[in-house]
Amino acid sequence: MNKCILIACLLNFLLISVKANKINDKKNDSPQSLEISSITFFNDTSNLSFQEIKKNETSEFINYNNNILLKDRIYWFKIIIDNKNLPTQNYFIHFDNTFSFIKLFQLKEDNSLTTKIGGCLLPQNKRDAKGFIKDKVSFQLQQDKTVFYLRAINNIEHSYTIDRLQLISETELIEETSGINFIQGIFQGTMVIIMIVNFILFFLSGNRLYLYYALYILFTSIFFLHYYQFSEKYILFNYPNIDLRLFFSIFIAQAVYLLFFLELLKTENVSFWRKYIKYYAWVIFSFCFFILIIGQIDYHLGIMISDYYTVLNAIFIISSYFIFRKKVKLTPKIILNGALAETIGAIITTVVSFSKVSVTNMAYFQIGIFIELLLFTLAINYTYIKEHLKNVEILYKSSLLELDTIQKEKENRKLKEEIDYKNREIASKVMVLSEKETLISGLIKQLRTLKPDKKTNIDIQNIIRNLKLNLSTNSWNEFEIHFNQVHPKFYKILNQKFPNLTAGERKLCAFLKLNMTSKDIASINGKSLNTIDVARSRLRKKMNLQSNENLQTVINNID
Repeated sequence: MNKCILIACLLNFLLISVKANKINDKKNDSPQSLEISSITFFNDTSNLSFQEIKKNETSEFINYNNNILLKDRIYWFKIIIDNKNLPTQNYFIHFDNTFSFIKLFQLKEDNSLTTKIGGCLLPQNKRDAKGFIKDKVSFQLQQDKTVFYLRAINNIEHSYTIDRLQLISETELIEETSGINFIQGIFQGTMVIIMIVNFILFFLSGNRLYLYYALYILFTSIFFLHYYQFSEKYILFNYPNIDLRLFFSIFIAQAVYLLFFLELLKTENVSFWRKYIKYYAWVIFSFCFFILIIGQIDYHLGIMISDYYTVLNAIFIISSYFIFRKKVKLTPKIILNGALAETIGAIITTVVSFSKVSVTNMAYFQIGIFIELLLFTLAINYTYIKEHLKNVEILYKSSLLELDTIQKEKENRKLKEEIDYKNREIASKVMVLSEKETLISGLIKQLRTLKPDKKTNIDIQNIIRNLKLNLSTNSWNEFEIHFNQVHPKFYKILNQKFPNLTAGERKLCAFLKLNMTSKDIASINGKSLNTIDVARSRLRKKMNLQSNENLQTVINNID
């Protein structure tokens, strides 16, 4: 998916460049173009009708020489076009998206009056012409000389000149509109794909870097939707005031870029600079919020303040590039190059627009934006892949460790069960041996109480001797053999840790290792319970155990 996005970005970049050049070349190579012969105007303070204007035009109208037009004033223009060699067709007059209300009056050769309406603050359904130029109004080019009157009101800017006034034919408008629609369709489609992918990456990874990048794309995309009037034509056609203020979305995008950049620097060793960028981000967000508020109240003032904001942001991006390019790793370095490309595109667009505002001038800025998005996508997907592979490796190692731990726990549990079983078996045999010894001892006592004759007495003494021999050798030897089979290292470790123990104390330790109670030990040894308790107490002292240490636990840990 990441490769597809990068390929789409490259294709879109090439299409924007080629298409923009074709549009400019077509305009420059056009052998014939409209030229305005004369423009006269006057400031209408009485809100006159067209009939009154036509009647008094000689006395009221003066030549227009880039005079300043003030906000909320009514101006009348008389425009004469003297081009005899051009074909008769519909043309449009365009005022650079700043006049809020325009009404065009044209007298035909038969003295009939044609009225057309346009303006950037009018809903689209009230305008005479619809397209990507907001405040254009159509007129019919006549064979000899074309004359028309314009009533214009500027509710947006405080002052304005019409030195950038443009005339465009319907054929050129259709060609330019189709070209722009094609380019912007690909551009917006790619933007949407990148944005959705980064939102998905955010939800999957929880990394805010992807969230801020997706938001940056969103607000940048909104700006271009507004600039090329897709939002006006397809979404906000009845809400021109709202659509007009979508222009400020580019400044929100610039503010979100700072969050994106701050998040990117989290893993970099630039804590000193990051602290100051954080302060700068607060300043920029305050500035952005202020622009949005002012823009709602006074659009023109909002634009003026946003110009300072743009300059400030451009200085920050250029400075960041030179400050961080040698201090950071590859990912933020790519991001810095992308931001620099966008800034250069914006500067070129601004410089070119000083001479003539044209829709195609924005292509420079858009190319810069696309280079930026291309590099941003490359950078953060490189980061994502790197982090993803690292997480997969950690997860894999963790899984192996977990499996190994489970396996060991299973083996230990099985071993413990076997040892417990053998301990119980040994304890059971010891108990049997103890009972056997008790039985033999009882028989010996009973035999001694007998008073047989001399011959029988010899036989009884032989029986007693054999019973004593069995009693003294077999019992403990059998216990030792079975115990050492189950716990082969017990006595060795016990002697190393506690070399001063007696044979009886070592025997007591063996009984405790089998988890035998004091009562069982007393029964096996034929001693009282009190004697065994005293022996245990003596054993604790020899082992130097503290009051909080358990003798049974200490013995169990020896193996």
